Amino acid sequence: MKLNIQSACQGGAIASVAGNIVDNKVAQFEFDFGAGEFFYLCTAEGKGRVKGQSSAEFALEHLRDGFSMGDITAENQVDDMFAQCRYLNLEINGVGKHLEDIAGHGCELNGVFGVEANGYSLAAGGGRAYVYRDGTLSPMSDPTAPLGYGVEEDEATIWQMGSELADGDIVLVVSKAVTEALSDDELEDILYLSNYPAEHILCSAKDEGLEKDAPAAVVAAKVGGGDFREIDPDVDYEDDDGKYDAWA
Repeated sequence: MKLNIQSACQGGAIASVAGNIVDNKVAQFEFDFGAGEFFYLCTAEGKGRVKGQSSAEFALEHLRDGFSMGDITAENQVDDMFAQCRYLNLEINGVGKHLEDIAGHGCELNGVFGVEANGYSLAAGGGRAYVYRDGTLSPMSDPTAPLGYGVEEDEATIWQMGSELADGDIVLVVSKAVTEALSDDELEDILYLSNYPAEHILCSAKDEGLEKDAPAAVVAAKVGGGDFREIDPDVDYEDDDGKYDAWA
């Protein structure tokens, strides 16, 4: 399965794109996942520190190692992912007990993972995952408790996608700060209009009040490869008053 992936991060929030850790920058990747190979797209933001790393960096590196070392298998991917999150929750929660007076010491972890066209959404925190298909943005997950806030049992929630991914679909993963700044309708409009949705979403969130140094991360992946948006000169697109001209 081919994926054209864009990511944008700021303020110490981190994205993981198939093992590539993206921090405080904009990046683009193209992958062609073979039969039986995992794809995974995650965002994380958190203020605590675990074993010398930020909780966000610690969480994403642990998941990356879990995929690369075979701790997460195609046969047991959901159970294996729960096991990974349980470990992360205990590690981050162990640090969090000493930081009870510091707001946001835990880790918001959100992502999409799966094999070939079969995908699952992982959520631990306030961010969300979506699928954009045929002009409509549909949530794949709901906010839940973040890692490291004294939660010992329901440390993460995993949803299975209602249908297989198809060419032209866009998978979108955004961290908590982005969902607080932009509505689902605003995210949908950007995906409709923009060739650079990850960077565009982050910039739009800042236009709507997100502080320029606040932790925030976005990952957008188009299934089947190719550009995110192909402008057809014969189509009369909805008037946007020139707002998105720089992104087309």
